[in-house]
This record gives sequence, structure tokens and C-alpha cells, in this order.
Amino acid sequence: MFYWSPLYIVQGFLPWMLIVALLLGVRANRSVQAWSIWAGLAVAVVAVQGVFQALEQVAPQAFPGRAEEQLYPLLRGLALGTGALLLLPGICGWNSRFLRFLGGFAALAVPLFASLLVADLVDGVEAVVFLCFGTLVPAFLAATVLSLAWWCCGRQCRPGRVTAWLLLWTMVIMPVGLLMVALLTGAPPQVYGKVLLMGGGVGAALFVVLWPILALGFFQPYYRERLSGLVGRPIPPVAPEEVSPVVRPIA
Repeated sequence: MFYWSPLYIVQGFLPWMLIVALLLGVRANRSVQAWSIWAGLAVAVVAVQGVFQALEQVAPQAFPGRAEEQLYPLLRGLALGTGALLLLPGICGWNSRFLRFLGGFAALAVPLFASLLVADLVDGVEAVVFLCFGTLVPAFLAATVLSLAWWCCGRQCRPGRVTAWLLLWTMVIMPVGLLMVALLTGAPPQVYGKVLLMGGGVGAALFVVLWPILALGFFQPYYRERLSGLVGRPIPPVAPEEVSPVVRPIA
């Protein structure tokens, strides 16, 4: 017999409550502008659904079985983790790239763990292994993507440049990372092609998750300061020609 409890509803909101806790509990976030993080999170979550639907049409073999069901809580957790990263001014102010990487990894891992926990995808002893493996590996890969994107931007940290490097590294790190996981777990060589294809799909979905949240730092002064701290260099505001190029007639 199935017993329903009101706690089931509360449990589903647990990952989102971490963002609310950061908004209310961190003194630096007690600003109306800080709450605009919900706009980036909403766009990211909705966009992931669109990516999955597009991949089903273009490459249905990219997500066999229940892979999509498992990936959605994972990507939701990474979206919340990225939002949490922008809401932690302490990490954004660290001078060391390595410390920012570790802080980013932790900020991504905690909401990701909560998201996978409430999804209840695996039962029994396997749940412990799944939660640990499903939290540490994706959080490490996502933190690596962000760190490499920041490093490659160099001194020219314009929004377009940040976006280009972010897209490149998501499409490189995720397939390579999943392939390394397949090699370490002893997967047969016959599945390597599917793993790389899935990695490309995950990379595209990860970019769609990361960009709307990080883009708040392109368009809003409040989060531009936080994003500049993560990158380690000031990010200029979006110039008019970057938003809507104007073609002037030749005199």
C-alpha cells in the first residue's frame, strides 16, 4: 500500500530551498537585484527541456533507456549549483584560481547532490554509489569547464569571448569525460561511439544550463561584479554592437 505524506512535496523543493537560503542567509545577497537569479534559473531549466526534445529528433540514440530521466535531475542540480556559485561572494573574491576551482566544485556539488537525492532514481545500496558518483564526477567536469573557459579568455573577457570559450569547453570536456568514465568502468569498446555521442548531447545541454545564469553577469552590474571575481578579470558591460549590430550606410 502506498502512503502519501506532505513531506513528499517539501522534499521536491529541497534543492530550490538552497538558493532561497543563500538569498536570505548571506548578507551580501539581501538586495532586490540578487533575486534576479531566478530569471536565469528559469530560463536554464526550460531550455534543457527544449534541448532534450531537439536531441530526440536529431539523434534519438544519444540517450538510450532512462538516460534522459537521470540527466534532467543532474542538469537541474548543475543549474542550481551555478546559481549558488554566483550567490557566494566569498568564492568570487578569492585570488587563487585553484581555490576558485575548489569553491566552484563545492558550490556545484551540494545542490547537485540534493537534486539527485530527491529524484530517487536508484534504490538500495546502489543509491549510495550513484549519489556519490553522480555528484562528484559531473560537478568536477562542470567546474573544469568553467575554469578552462575563464583561463582561456585571457585579458579580453568580453561576453562574446566568454560565451565562445564556454561553448567550446562544454563540447570538449563532457564527451572526453564520459569516455574516460567508460574506460575506467570497463565498458566494451563497442559503446565508445555512443558514449561520445551522449557526451556531445550532455555538453550541449550543459551549455544551455550554464549560459543563462552566467549571462546575468553580462547584463546586470550586480552579478557582473560576481562573475568578474570568478573569472579573475573585469568583464565590461555588453556593448550595443554586441547586442544588435547596426550597419551604417557608406557615405
